[in-house]
Amino acid sequence: MEEVRRQLKETPGIMTREVKPDYQRCVAIVTDAALKEMVLPGCLAVVMPVTVGLIFRALGKGVVVVVVVVVVVVVVVVVAAVAAVTAVTAVTAVAADSCSEYFYGTNNTHTCSPFHSVR
Repeated sequence: MEEVRRQLKETPGIMTREVKPDYQRCVAIVTDAALKEMVLPGCLAVVMPVTVGLIFRALGKGVVVVVVVVVVVVVVVVVAAVAAVTAVTAVTAVAADSCSEYFYGTNNTHTCSPFHSVR
């Protein structure tokens, strides 16, 4: 929101449709934030198999089933988190693109409602 406000303040031609806003900057901000959020899940995905291997070696085969169940649950949670952040980033980029097409009239399908345009 700060970036949008900054662009509107610094470039008054955006409101009159004389100048296009810098969509790439907004998408870059969202993408950078999403990547920062994915550092911990990414580290978990790398560290967990090594940890499980060390646990199997130390504890033997008796505890393997319990450890496998725990690892599967952790991996499912990590994959779900990665998928959610990826989906949010993709939806944000598509929404920005759709709104820009509607706002500047380059697309006749009007995929974005007038309420989403900057006025």
